[in-house]
Amino acid sequence: MAQDYGLITLQDPASPISESYRTLRMNLQFATVDSDVHTLLVTSPGPGEGKSTTLANLAVTMAQVDRRVSVVDADLRRPYLHTLFGLSDERGLTTMMLEDEALANPPLQDTAVPGLRVLQKYAVRCGGGVNHRLGLGDAALIKDNHVAGAGSVSAAYAAVKAHAPTIEVEVECDTVEQVREAVEAGADLILLDNMSPDVLREAVAITGPRGVRTEASGGLVLADAAAVGATGVDYISVGALTHSSVVLDLGFDLRA
Repeated sequence: MAQDYGLITLQDPASPISESYRTLRMNLQFATVDSDVHTLLVTSPGPGEGKSTTLANLAVTMAQVDRRVSVVDADLRRPYLHTLFGLSDERGLTTMMLEDEALANPPLQDTAVPGLRVLQKYAVRCGGGVNHRLGLGDAALIKDNHVAGAGSVSAAYAAVKAHAPTIEVEVECDTVEQVREAVEAGADLILLDNMSPDVLREAVAITGPRGVRTEASGGLVLADAAAVGATGVDYISVGALTHSSVVLDLGFDLRA
């Protein structure tokens, strides 16, 4: 577990740790001098390794040299950035999905550091949205490879139920015909993959009377939310909330 120094760049700007953050800022500036980089992703393999603290302090040092900085907390389970900055976590990215006004005017929150603002990812819940499964054991998702391996949607569904009778089963469908087969097989939820609004409506007309929930997915962005929601699907799955930050390919090599 990494030691948490909080916002040390504000609390003790003369400390060696704060100086290290300023050095990191300078290295990033030099590394991107010939690139038009606007987004940095701070991540690590495991929890408790200091991602939020590192991101927050780096953001502070960026803002201190008159850069306009927006920070997004992408941790669904243990959001922490709002705690570091003493902010509310009630509105954020999901608010932008649900409210047209929020899409036009994102609910960014000002911090005590001029130029530094925070957009909360945890608001997927607090903003009225629903998080997808948080663990691989929460539900079973039957995808196209599973269908191909089993021979059919119904055969894949039967195989899952034979192994785990009580687990909820979601089936990915690319066509209306697959939707019909999945409904007949007994699927709890249908993932409607890369379907146009017209095809989504056709699929909902099949699932609705049977009480089967639907999830629209596949390359969706915030601008699509209203049109897709109007088709009658139960959920809109937007992976871009977590996976579409532009990553800077940066490495630190030791030389003998």
